[in-house]
Amino acid sequence: MRLLRMGVLWAGAALPLLAGESVAWNNVGPGGGGWIQSMLASRHGDDLFYVGCDVGGFYRSDDGGRSYVIRNTGFEDYFIESLAEHPADPKILYAGCKGGVYKSADGGLTWRWLREGFPPAQEYAFSAMVSKVVLDPQNPETVYAAIGQPREGRGGQGAIYRSENGGASWRQIVQAGQLAPDLLITDLAIHPQDVRRLLIATPKGVFASADAGATWTLSSEGLPPHRRTLRLAQSPSDPRIVYVSLKGEAGETPWQAGVYRSGDGGRTWQPRVNGLRQATGKAGTSDMLCAWVSELAVHPQNPDIVYAGGATWWDATVYKTTDGGSNWKRAFEFGVKGNARHAWIDMWGPSVTCLTLAPRQPDTLYFGTSGYIYKTVDGGATWQQRYTQERSDGLISGSGLEVTCLHAVIPHPRVKGRVFFGFYDIGLLVSEDGGASFRRRMQGMPKEYDNSCFTVTFAPDDDARVWAGFGQWGSNRGLIAESRDNGATWTPLNKAGSGMPDARPRWLISHVPLKDNPAQKHRLLYVAEGKGVFGSNDDGVTWAVCNAGLPGARVSCLVRDADRDNVFYAGVSSKGSEPGAVFRSDDRCETWRQVSAPDARLAEVRQLAAKGGRVYATTRGARVGQTYFSGGVFRCDGGGGAWRQVYTNRYCEALAVDPRDADRVYASLHDHPYHDRSTGGGVIASGDGGATWRPLTDESLTCKGVTWIAPDPLEPERLWLGTAGNAAFTGVTGNKRSENQKR
Repeated sequence: MRLLRMGVLWAGAALPLLAGESVAWNNVGPGGGGWIQSMLASRHGDDLFYVGCDVGGFYRSDDGGRSYVIRNTGFEDYFIESLAEHPADPKILYAGCKGGVYKSADGGLTWRWLREGFPPAQEYAFSAMVSKVVLDPQNPETVYAAIGQPREGRGGQGAIYRSENGGASWRQIVQAGQLAPDLLITDLAIHPQDVRRLLIATPKGVFASADAGATWTLSSEGLPPHRRTLRLAQSPSDPRIVYVSLKGEAGETPWQAGVYRSGDGGRTWQPRVNGLRQATGKAGTSDMLCAWVSELAVHPQNPDIVYAGGATWWDATVYKTTDGGSNWKRAFEFGVKGNARHAWIDMWGPSVTCLTLAPRQPDTLYFGTSGYIYKTVDGGATWQQRYTQERSDGLISGSGLEVTCLHAVIPHPRVKGRVFFGFYDIGLLVSEDGGASFRRRMQGMPKEYDNSCFTVTFAPDDDARVWAGFGQWGSNRGLIAESRDNGATWTPLNKAGSGMPDARPRWLISHVPLKDNPAQKHRLLYVAEGKGVFGSNDDGVTWAVCNAGLPGARVSCLVRDADRDNVFYAGVSSKGSEPGAVFRSDDRCETWRQVSAPDARLAEVRQLAAKGGRVYATTRGARVGQTYFSGGVFRCDGGGGAWRQVYTNRYCEALAVDPRDADRVYASLHDHPYHDRSTGGGVIASGDGGATWRPLTDESLTCKGVTWIAPDPLEPERLWLGTAGNAAFTGVTGNKRSENQKR
């Protein structure tokens, strides 16, 4: 049997979850909102459509994008760069990920990692960042995998792997010295008739092979001197016709991007840029502030009909040509005079990250962006969004394409069904019906602070009054804002002289004194990242630093003991040779004292939970001085003193305690997305204070990178989860207790 006891894994047969321990998770979210990395319109069905995302994994639609199911069983990382399907068997699919190639033999329901012949899996890196998976059109058991990460511009190995047995084993086919050992391959195309002829796009130009990839020659005559090629599109009906896209660089003059065409199979190239936007931007700024296209798709029967995706903020559109690139026209436009309209995501434009043409219906095209999907069925004349369900009352519901990451999921303590969702990149969304529908709630927030919602708390005597922390997750800027209408509108509280620092607000608590302290006022407290703890006694009008005795710059989390008035705990992360620590305050954060000794071996303290003097902490493993401290779940009784590690895992993250029982604790195992096996371990639960643990993770939890756990205050057996890729989940533990059980 496999039993998790005190963090130790006992080997043997799998142990079924005990009655009352299993959870059937229900995925909830608004639809879309995250990076669409790859897509594939199937040749095996008019409405069969596959999507791969950067942190969300694999999605399948059987109705042309109206609805999706997430199928991530078997993946060890969720970044899907490329998708390919067998030309004859609709059940066989391949996915190119950062850690190599995966294969499905059941239409994408489950996946196998195909490792034999690739470099060994890496613990602190990606071993084989696959940019493109391509099947030999004449012998589909032969599969190619090109190496390099186009979006990030890294991972190049000057390598292409080939399998001749459907992915069971692989070998690197590029002979030594043929390609630079660090060359990043951004695309690969196989000649549909002479399958020994290959083309690859790289940042150093197009290369051609006539011997199935063993030897290569530069094939870039006619391209600009920089030769930063991105994507190839070879005509299926006339393989002599090939198109390639080139990346622009801010400030580079004259403009040298756009699309080039070859009429001789990729030997020579001519520019085809008339009608494309040609803007260079300013030197030293982002390359997203000049104009260039990336993605390409050629009509399967007509080599002169081509679509190109504008990749940048300045060139966010889809172009179409019907004359082989001699003239391009914009085929996608938002607005009154445009042919598309925004759904709920109207915060950014349609910069194209991927596109696919339906082989059986070539007037049908899908394209993805960093937040949504659009579809045309009439060759670009009109477009419809395919990422969310819109209702006549303005509410939105998820379609199954949940691609977002969450900072927090916070149910209202008194209003059933009202749940606040704090997202990366898209701010705050609120549901009034337990996640069945949503509204984005960011009105009144200044643009420089409307990127993320980190934390939410509620007024003690007014159900509609809310405070929340907003800011940027990419830089340490943020503020607290107040709403008096359930989050519909917000008033920032960062006025001059308020004492509020411009920093991300990570933990926000509305503290209501217990009845035996009637003289004490309601107080707001929060952690400002890199600044420490701040408190307000006037509902956020003014703030004061509350770091006496506390290393404020290292504070990572803040929690109040659920049963002890005025008692707070702050987690502090390690720095250099200084270990992580837990501090306690008995006077509402006015003063602090450390309640963990260095030998507690706390490193990067992530979250805390406290009830009745019992304190839990989740930590991530880190090197402290010359010593490595393993991560996990730690427990302390009596509000201070000895700490003991009750679960060992390098990547422990979210933490919650059942509000009725301090012995019932939940934690998540959320990995960093920077190495081959990086999906995380989902959620674990203990009913005996950490003595034993059992997983609450099955196939219904499609994203195991859980960032947040919250028992519902009005239904504590219901858990809310936030994830780093599939929005939110909710499920009932079955752990209901009678009134006479301990609280």
